[in-house]
Amino acid sequence: MKAIYKYSLLFLIASMLIVSLLLPIASEHPDGLERVAENLGFIERAEELYTASPMPDYSAFGIEGYLGSFISEAAGMALVLGLGLGIGHLAMRKSKNAS
Repeated sequence: MKAIYKYSLLFLIASMLIVSLLLPIASEHPDGLERVAENLGFIERAEELYTASPMPDYSAFGIEGYLGSFISEAAGMALVLGLGLGIGHLAMRKSKNAS
């Protein structure tokens, strides 16, 4: 296994551990964008679009609470890490072909 994949897997595991420890103390208050939507009166429209999300409000597959939040955040981290590795792999391959 290439070293980059070992480090990426280690990073993913460490990130999930950190998230699992910090998740219970996450704020329940709306973030800045939600606050603006409430203040400007278009939160209802945003919620209509929001419910079409695959993991709305940090819940996963209808699972709410701590477990749903953990699953959705772990999936998000894995997705971002996978995309980053994929783009990096394509860029390295392209640079090798160019030289």
